[in-house]
Amino acid sequence: MESRIPRQVAALAALTLAGSAWAVKVPTQDDFSTPGLNRALWIESEQGRWIEAKQLRLGRFTYGGSASDSGLVADTFNEPLLDATPPKAMGADITVVDIKTDETCAANAFITGARARLIAAYFNQRPGGPVPGDRTGDVLAQIRLGRVVNSALPPGQVEVQGILSTCNNADCSASTAIGVVNFAPVALGTKVISRVDWAKKAKTFDFTANGVTQTVAYTGSSGTPPVQGFVQPSLRNEVANCLSTPKVKAGIVADFDNVRFSY
Repeated sequence: MESRIPRQVAALAALTLAGSAWAVKVPTQDDFSTPGLNRALWIESEQGRWIEAKQLRLGRFTYGGSASDSGLVADTFNEPLLDATPPKAMGADITVVDIKTDETCAANAFITGARARLIAAYFNQRPGGPVPGDRTGDVLAQIRLGRVVNSALPPGQVEVQGILSTCNNADCSASTAIGVVNFAPVALGTKVISRVDWAKKAKTFDFTANGVTQTVAYTGSSGTPPVQGFVQPSLRNEVANCLSTPKVKAGIVADFDNVRFSY
């Protein structure tokens, strides 16, 4: 007579076989016990966008490429407004909470840097007129806080600048400054009350940081809209490529509060 295995015994055997798979040790690759993600293991670095203590906090860290000793990885991390109309005035309280620009590549002369900024596109000055999909000639204004790897500032301080620039290529990864104004540097954790005012008839931009105003003038027409309009709090990392390991890393964390615009 054919024997039958009781259901309870069969179920126990199935559990035993399933449990034996867990008896094989699987090595831990990352227990996240060290500061930052392991750049030898993960493709992306740390990033985030959230509300912290009633402020917009943006954080982004970037790796340089590892296939050459020339060039850079240029990376932006933004929170764009729905309305991309160029503002007559814009402002925000910007505080750099953390910044990392201390890594270099001996074989690459490119200067690594990280910045937090309030930035907008205002008009296009491309000779012959704008080309759809090509941002060449777009004029941008920004007020920014940041630091570069070879900065002469003491550790823990960031520079404060206002910049008017023109895009040099289709994606605006390269640009030429029309004018740059420098304000007194500030320590990490120091709030900078910033403002940018556009005087279209006078052809000037006024940049203000903590009550100090400096002006940049431009020439030419400002009647043509930018190819790609935007208004946004933003982070910008530019990180040198390097064949040696580990990959060069840079980044910044900043808070934006009391964001202001008028049209």
